Amino acid sequence: MKIFEANNLSHTYPGGNKALNEINFYLEEGEKLFIVGANGSGKSTLLFHFVATLLPTEGELLFHGKKITLKDKAFIANLRRRVGLVFQNPDNQLFMESVYDDVAFAPRNAGRAQSEIEICVNKAMKRVNIENLADRSPWKLSVGEKRLAALACVLSMEPEVLVLDEPSAFLDPCARRELMELLIALDCTQIIATHDLDMALDIGGRVIVLDKGKIAANSKIPGILTDEVFLKAHRLELPLSIKSCFINSQN
Repeated sequence: MKIFEANNLSHTYPGGNKALNEINFYLEEGEKLFIVGANGSGKSTLLFHFVATLLPTEGELLFHGKKITLKDKAFIANLRRRVGLVFQNPDNQLFMESVYDDVAFAPRNAGRAQSEIEICVNKAMKRVNIENLADRSPWKLSVGEKRLAALACVLSMEPEVLVLDEPSAFLDPCARRELMELLIALDCTQIIATHDLDMALDIGGRVIVLDKGKIAANSKIPGILTDEVFLKAHRLELPLSIKSCFINSQN
């Protein structure tokens, strides 16, 4: 079943910068879709379309077969309940006095009963293993802990689709590995924008390569992630694990 489908989707910012240029793809239920590309390729712009923060200036993006438009407020509200975006900078998502209150914010804002809120919050924090952080101030957490707290904030609404922007950025090796194991274990559909090609290679799924707002490749992993010539042509580098294997084979 197709969850998202983009048809000639383009987005031009005020001032004339065309960040996305006639891209076409679809996302099926249960997929893990990685969106990779150099800085300025359009990754973040595309992510914001999935939660209707941005809309196509040309073409269309469909959610379960229906065109995303701000005219249908009930549809947009439903979309934003079912699709959760985790920002690249967790400080943009954490603003309450405690981690518990941050994770409770979305279900509380949705008008759920207190008993249901407690169940949602406890379940979300347990899924990312941060029950011990419930009473901590978000401002006193490590970067890795903040990322997990921000992820719990989104999981508290049990989204159908989880959208993550550079989730492994600035994580130490241990925190990165724990995050990867968590993403593998989560049973929801995922869209992950990243520069971390090793993470994409380890988790698997499908990868879209963006270059200057256009789709340069759309394939199953590993696919083009092992093609050094192609990656260099689009300002990307081979995953370190592939490089290491190549170097070792030469020794």
